Amino acid sequence: MKKILSFMSLTLLVAGCADRTMPVADLPEIDTSNPLLAEWETPYATPPFERIELKDYEPAFDAAIAVQRAEIEAIVKNPAKPSFHNTIVALERSGELLSRIEGLFYNLLEADSNDEMQRIALDVQPKLTALSNDIALDPALFARVKAVYENPGWFLSKEDKRLLEKTYKSFARNGAALPADKQELYRQYTTELGEMTLKFGQNSLAATNAFTLNITDPGRVEELPDFVKEGLAADAKARGEKGWTVTLQYPSYVPFMTYSSDREAKEQLWRASSTIARISAASSICAARSQVCWDMKPTPTMCSKSAWPRIPLR
Repeated sequence: MKKILSFMSLTLLVAGCADRTMPVADLPEIDTSNPLLAEWETPYATPPFERIELKDYEPAFDAAIAVQRAEIEAIVKNPAKPSFHNTIVALERSGELLSRIEGLFYNLLEADSNDEMQRIALDVQPKLTALSNDIALDPALFARVKAVYENPGWFLSKEDKRLLEKTYKSFARNGAALPADKQELYRQYTTELGEMTLKFGQNSLAATNAFTLNITDPGRVEELPDFVKEGLAADAKARGEKGWTVTLQYPSYVPFMTYSSDREAKEQLWRASSTIARISAASSICAARSQVCWDMKPTPTMCSKSAWPRIPLR
C-alpha cells in the first residue's frame, strides 16, 4: 500500500512540475483584409507578394505590436506561479506575427529598397524600440523570468535549460538588471541608437548608389571575362552612359576588382567603397555608443571591454 501511495505521490509531483498550461491573451481585433495580417495560404506559407502593397506595412506593424503587447500582458498578469511553460515558453512564442512582418519587410528593405520603404522604416523603428524596451524593462515580467531561472526544477531538458539561460541573460543584458535611473538612460539611448543606426544604413545605401565609375576606353576592360563586361555594359546602358560602368554594388564591384589589373580604377573604387558614409553618420553613432557606456558607469554592462569577447561566445 505504501508503495502505491508513493508512486501516486511521485506521479502527481511530476505532473505538477511539468505543468504546460499557457496564459491566454485577450488579443485585439486585426484587419485580415491586410495580407500581412491574414493567414498565408500559399505553398510553404510563403509571402503573397502579389497582394502586398507598401501601404499595408505601417498598419500591419501597428497591429502586430498591439498583439505582442497583449501577449506579454497575459504573461505578466497570469496569477499562476511562474513556470517554464507559462513564462519562458510563452515569452518565446510571443510576437510571432510581428516577427513574420519584420522578416519580410527588412529583407526587402535591404534587397529592394526605395524612398517610401525607407520612410516607413524610420517611422516604425521608434515603435519597435519602444516595444523591445517595454518588454526588457518590465519589472514584473523580469521577476517571473528570474523566478524560473533561480528555481528551474529538475524536469527541464538540455534545450529547455539553454532557452531559459538565454532568456534570462537577454533580459539582464538589455537593461532589466539596471537600477531605475539607469534604465531610463538605457531606454533613451537605445531609442537614439536605433534611429541613428537606421539612418546610417540609409546614408550608406545612398552613397553606394551615388558612386559610379564610367569607362569608355575598350583597352581598360579588354582583359575582363565576357560575363563581367556584359554586366558593366548593361549598367552603363541603364544609366544612359556609353561604354562600361562599374558601381559599388557587389555584383559589379567584386568581379571588376577580381579580374581587372587597372590599378588606378581599382584604387578609386576601393577608396570610394571604404569611405562610404564614414564621416558624419558613423562618427555620430560611435559618439552615442561611447556616451551610453560612460553614463552607465560604474554599473557592469555590455560596455565593459572585458565583456565584449565573452558575450558572442556565450
